[in-house]
Amino acid sequence: MSFDQAMYWMSLASGLAVVGIQAIAKAKRKPGKIVAMSTVHPLREKVLKVCSICGLLMVAFLSYRRNPILTLRFDIPVAIQLVGAVLNIVGVIIVLCSHLWLGKNWSGRVRIRADHELITSGPFRCIRHPLYLGFFLVIVGITLSLKTVAGIVIWLMAVVVYDIKARQEEKLLTQYFGEKYRRYQARTWRFIPYVY
Repeated sequence: MSFDQAMYWMSLASGLAVVGIQAIAKAKRKPGKIVAMSTVHPLREKVLKVCSICGLLMVAFLSYRRNPILTLRFDIPVAIQLVGAVLNIVGVIIVLCSHLWLGKNWSGRVRIRADHELITSGPFRCIRHPLYLGFFLVIVGITLSLKTVAGIVIWLMAVVVYDIKARQEEKLLTQYFGEKYRRYQARTWRFIPYVY
């Protein structure tokens, strides 16, 4: 197996791990009374999420198959590809930890249930949306590991999509938790500590 093939399989595994973690979290979530919900149409929300996940897996799969659309590559040293592999692993760990901390509070859609708690510990201690940071790291990791230009496009799309979703979540959480959430916002960062 060549180094590039190893990077491909590792990238595909990390993408599938993120999808698997999301599926398990959804299956374990207990239904509860919804007390608040985003005004964004649920279909639009679902389409954006599916596009980002499918885009991530498509880049990995089609890159390996040498699809002409996705064979535009940039040349980087092997050391940078290895950094990409590490970012993949770190991203998957952040996604997993975020789901473990959120527990029953997680929802794929922007909504609040009657027994919703404001989680401010663990990965949420200094970042309000560590789950999305994990997604970003996985995408950057795949992009560097596979040296694919398409990954850059997918990453930019994901940043826009999840920034919009994060803003919707924050608006809803501010309405529900009020001053408690505003204090939490004041001492934390949206995605990256000391940056944004």
